[in-house]
Amino acid sequence: MRIVVSFEHETLPGRQVVLVTNRVDWSAAKIISLYSQRWPTETFDQDGKGPLGFNEYRMRSAEAIGKPWCLVFVAYSLLHLTCLPAVPDRTKGLIHTMGDACRQQGRALLQRLLLFVHDQLSHGALIDQVFAQVFAKQQGMVLA
Repeated sequence: MRIVVSFEHETLPGRQVVLVTNRVDWSAAKIISLYSQRWPTETFDQDGKGPLGFNEYRMRSAEAIGKPWCLVFVAYSLLHLTCLPAVPDRTKGLIHTMGDACRQQGRALLQRLLLFVHDQLSHGALIDQVFAQVFAKQQGMVLA
């Protein structure tokens, strides 16, 4: 077994990553290089099973997994865009994790829902009508 400890800086301060492989014939540089290529796959796997909830799905066939898998990919891609700077070289205030991006979108959705309900009630709609509008899709109704 080969263990490689890689530090963020040459002088060894900061974050370190411990990599373990059974390929004792590989150099430390090769192990680090290959792992760095795999890193996006690792983070997607963690985010997909964590904040995006893919681990909640229980399917018995490859066909059944298709739609949830696609939804997780699309959600991940769209949420990843919220983590990128709108202007190059502007990183202040950026969202750094997929969990933070999910929480931000959840808050934005709740805010829009509350504003919609407030607006409807302010214009004289009855609470039953507002609930019917909010949950129309679940009830199979289409409201104009």
